[in-house]
Amino acid sequence: MEYRICNKEDFLQLRSLWKICFNDSNDFIDYYFNEVCSRNVIFAAFDGEKLVSMAHLNPYTIVFNGRRKDVHYIVGVGTLPEYRKKGIMRELMMHVIEWIKNDGEDFTYLMPEDNRYYESQGFFRLEESHIYDTHALAARYEDRYEDMDMIHYSDVSDYLWKDFNSRIAETYDVFTMRNSEYISGLDLCCQSEGGEVLVVTKSDRIIAIAGFMNGDKGEEIIQYITTEKDLESLGYMIHTLSNPADEIELFGRSISDEDLILRPGKGIMFNIINDDFKEKIMADNMLINEIV
Repeated sequence: MEYRICNKEDFLQLRSLWKICFNDSNDFIDYYFNEVCSRNVIFAAFDGEKLVSMAHLNPYTIVFNGRRKDVHYIVGVGTLPEYRKKGIMRELMMHVIEWIKNDGEDFTYLMPEDNRYYESQGFFRLEESHIYDTHALAARYEDRYEDMDMIHYSDVSDYLWKDFNSRIAETYDVFTMRNSEYISGLDLCCQSEGGEVLVVTKSDRIIAIAGFMNGDKGEEIIQYITTEKDLESLGYMIHTLSNPADEIELFGRSISDEDLILRPGKGIMFNIINDDFKEKIMADNMLINEIV
């Protein structure tokens, strides 16, 4: 078995494996391989010329206590069915972690399908998530929506973006940079499934942003982020959608409206490369909720 970083000549096999492993539409797969893959580092295992297993490393800029850190978020972890349970992915992930370590990064992270599997590879659950009842959220705050407005992200002024990002920095110790490039990329992702990025404003300032996609279960809100202490803005977003999905997964240690939680979510698991960094990050208020 050969383990190596992929090049563009491997994209056809990567796309085929993605379609086998994940329940994504052709439109989303087109978006991912046209817009995202070119900036990723993609590791794969090859049986001769045949690509049998993969792990995608997507680059992000994380702000940690005011300092920017370039890291990689692991997605697209998959293996051909006939090659599973042979230790191939375990070996592949060892190559991934070694590359991240040599790149000088303090940590990497992923959204797990199986916590126990990744725990055996040095990952641990650091950021919690919870599944909420969307309809109950919308009903809870319905008497507070009069002063809110929802607009497309492209209609937001530079001043409002700067103000919102300043308040994110005041609210969270660890978060992903939400610059114009990030938001426009998220919008392209949402468009691939018939959605878009929306912004909630109140009293002439941004109080929340989120993207939504149209799926089999309705309009699903993704990557919701707010600087407020409650979920009023999320309730307003749900209220304005014509066919909202019944559930939403929210990330972060500080939660509100606990009585509307249906069950725990997948959370985010971290592998800390730099041991000195582990103690620092454990006590911090975090918001990391990437999808791809």
